[in-house]
Amino acid sequence: METINVIVNDSKQTYKQTNDDDELAPKVIMVPEVTAAHASNYPSSSIIEDPSVEVTTKKKDKVDYTKMIANVSYTSSIEPASVNEALKDEFLINAMQEELLQFKRNNVCTLVAKPEGANIIGTKWIFKNKTDEKGHVTRNKAQLVAQGYSQVEGVDFNETFAPVARLEAIRLLFSISCICKFKLH
Repeated sequence: METINVIVNDSKQTYKQTNDDDELAPKVIMVPEVTAAHASNYPSSSIIEDPSVEVTTKKKDKVDYTKMIANVSYTSSIEPASVNEALKDEFLINAMQEELLQFKRNNVCTLVAKPEGANIIGTKWIFKNKTDEKGHVTRNKAQLVAQGYSQVEGVDFNETFAPVARLEAIRLLFSISCICKFKLH
């Protein structure tokens, strides 16, 4: 926070006379002359900002249009219902590539030959727009999810798990295991 020295010159006070008969109104109003002491007490080379510009308060804060435009230029405002609609928008394509890169980085799946009698599990893209408190789109999110309704337990799978574990879920697991004194393997 910047400090500003203010000098009130008492010798040059202006007095204004009022002629109201109202008893509640003041009869004499004193208006002190206020001067900023920037220029007189400090060398001009040590002043960081322009002294003629008034101090900005919270009420006078200006909207940061560059930040707003930057967010808009990297997000899409549409939320497509199908993959064909998403493939027409470059921002949603980037979100899809980001999701596939996440799978590759975490070694989520490997390509194997189809076992006999097993059902092939389909996948589906789900697209969501993440918004802030004001309703502005801040991020496009694309998720590739398995269509699990075609699976039969014991034939297609024996156990279930999330393909990508979030750090929050791992931390929660560790904290619960510490509290309950579980052994994790």
